[in-house]
Amino acid sequence: ALAGLVEVARSPLVPGLPFVTVAEDVSVLRAALAEVFADVALAEVRERLLLGGISFPDAGIYDEILTLEELYRQS
Repeated sequence: ALAGLVEVARSPLVPGLPFVTVAEDVSVLRAALAEVFADVALAEVRERLLLGGISFPDAGIYDEILTLEELYRQS
């Protein structure tokens, strides 16, 4: 799937975009996502989608992206 692609640059590692939900209880969404990543039968699907894992960090982790944006704006 990646044959022929050439890396031209790398950027700092930052968290991916968060899932957005209207559910008041995000634990339901988190539980469903955890099940999907634990399901051995879905391993090939996750691999094809280049999904290697999932985490549920504190929302403050996204502050790093804002910091990088400001750094690049100043350079």
